Amino acid sequence: MTDWRRFRLMAVDVDGTLAGADHQVTDRTIAALSRAERAGLRTVLVTGRFYPSVLDIWNRAGLSAPIIVCGGALILQPPDLTVLHAFPIPNPLVEKGVRIGEELDLDVSLWTERGVWVTRPGLVGDLLTLVNGTPTGVIEPGQEAPYPFGPVPVLKVLLGGPAEQVDRVAQEAIARLAPLYAARSMPEFVEATLPEASKGGALQVLLDRLGIDPSEVIAMGDAETDVGMLSLAGMAVVPANAMPAAKAVADRVIGHHDQEGVAAFVEEILRLREAGD
Repeated sequence: MTDWRRFRLMAVDVDGTLAGADHQVTDRTIAALSRAERAGLRTVLVTGRFYPSVLDIWNRAGLSAPIIVCGGALILQPPDLTVLHAFPIPNPLVEKGVRIGEELDLDVSLWTERGVWVTRPGLVGDLLTLVNGTPTGVIEPGQEAPYPFGPVPVLKVLLGGPAEQVDRVAQEAIARLAPLYAARSMPEFVEATLPEASKGGALQVLLDRLGIDPSEVIAMGDAETDVGMLSLAGMAVVPANAMPAAKAVADRVIGHHDQEGVAAFVEEILRLREAGD
C-alpha cells in the first residue's frame, strides 16, 4: 500500500503528459493541480518549453513552486521570473550542434534566457511557436542573437524536422551531440543540454534548494528526456502514450495524455490522501 501523504511535490512534464495532443492544458487538469497545491502537494512544471506558456499554466493553477524550462537548462521563480539557475552550453559545443543539424538536414533551434531561435523558417519554428506561446525568431546576426550568430549564451540546442525524418537520424544525432545530454522529447525533436541541465539534473538542484528528498516526489513524464527525472523520484508515473524508455522506468502507467490522464491520477491520489487523514 502506498502512503500518498508522504509525497510533498509533483514534478510534471507538460507536452505529452500534462497537455493534450493540441498542446493545451484543460480546465479539469488545471483544477486538479490547484486542489493539490491547496492540499500541500506542490507542483513543479518541468518542461522542454520556453517560459511564456508555462507561466500561463502556473498562474491558472495558482502554483507557488519554481518552474524548470528549456529541458532543464533554466530554473525560474514566477511570477517575476527570477533566474535561480542557468546552465549555458560551452560555445564550441553550440557550434558543433549547429553543424550536426546542417549535416543531417534538420532545422536547428537555439534557446537562450531571452528567446527561442531557428536557423530557418518552417515546421520546427511553427511548432515551437505553438508550444511556447511566443514567436520563434529566425536567427539574424546581432547583439540579441544566440551564439555563434551573436554574443548571447545558448542553454539548449534543438534539432528538428518531420517525425519520420527525425526517426531516421535520431540515434546518429544523439551519439554525435555527445558530451551533451541528448534525447527525443517530441517525435519532431532531439534536444541537447549540458548533462547536469537535464530534467533530472535540474530537478535535483531544485530539490536541494527546497529541502525536499527525492523519495517525497512523484514525477510524471512521457519522453526519453523525462527518464532521469522519473528515475530520481520516489514514484515514477507515465501516461499510456509514453515512449518505451519512459515506460521502462515507470512505477505506474496512467491514462492517455489526450484523455486527461494526469487530472484523473491527481484526483485519485487526493481522494486517497484525504481518506488517510
